[in-house]
Amino acid sequence: MDKDFLKEQLNCLRNEMTHLWGSTFLFGGSSLMLLLRGVSPLEYIIGIIGLVAAIVFFKAYIIKRNKTVRIVNKLKEINNEL
Repeated sequence: MDKDFLKEQLNCLRNEMTHLWGSTFLFGGSSLMLLLRGVSPLEYIIGIIGLVAAIVFFKAYIIKRNKTVRIVNKLKEINNEL
């Protein structure tokens, strides 16, 4: 693979990871606040939905992180060949 393409792909992945990480904390924190405050059943339901969304975002972050590690390893292999 082309080294420049891998670097650009790595930059895009890091940008996506930043957004996913921020979304995880935003949804997780807001959901915990709703669950702990929980005045009405609607707040509990929204809090649980938010926690599920935070878990989904965190799993997506981990998938992107694994892909980033693979790209970095490919770049190391390319540098070692040169």
